[in-house]
Amino acid sequence: MGVSWYEAKASIVRDAIRTYLAHQSMSLPQLRKSYRDNLTLNEGR
Repeated sequence: MGVSWYEAKASIVRDAIRTYLAHQSMSLPQLRKSYRDNLTLNEGR
């Protein structure tokens, strides 16, 4: 049998994270303050 879609996706994501951590040539974008505040407000609902 083949590999399940979940295992295939997990492998791709794992490899992407490992590659990024090994070669951090670019920074990940920061959340905008307004978006961050909106997330915080919605957690209380």
